[in-house]
Amino acid sequence: MAIAQDMRKYFAMTKDEAIAVFYRLARIENKIRKNKLTEKERILKIKEEAEARRAELQKDYDSEHRTLTEYLKAHKERFIKPRKEKVDGVGSFGWEKDEGKVEPIEGEEEKIKAYSDKNGLTLYSLKIVPDKTAIMKAIEAGHKVPGVDYTPKGENPKISFSKSIDETRIPEE
Repeated sequence: MAIAQDMRKYFAMTKDEAIAVFYRLARIENKIRKNKLTEKERILKIKEEAEARRAELQKDYDSEHRTLTEYLKAHKERFIKPRKEKVDGVGSFGWEKDEGKVEPIEGEEEKIKAYSDKNGLTLYSLKIVPDKTAIMKAIEAGHKVPGVDYTPKGENPKISFSKSIDETRIPEE
């Protein structure tokens, strides 16, 4: 019969050896965290520089866009047929008919609901949000709730590190 996992060396380990492994893990974890922090700082700096460059370009774009829009509004009669001026390889500008659109205002959902309810309209939907606590209680009471990935409680090995690892507390190897 094949052995699935040879545990002899782990049974032979002392608590001090386990603490030494933990310290090595802590050193590696701290290096990973520092690497991520450095990466985030570099990314943030690059994004800030790019945003500054884009801001100036956006000002120029907005000014030119406003100029062309005012031209279109001042000369609507020039765009009856054809309604757009096509520029090969670049795009077009002119007039076109847009469909109406609705964008609910953030934070005004209750006003929409109240109006809808008052006038017998269906202007909103209800979103189903599963209640994890209630589901857990139902499963513990013996229900087999479909659509739920359940992991029962129990003992499991865990290793965790402080949010800020104090390297001075880790002895040298």
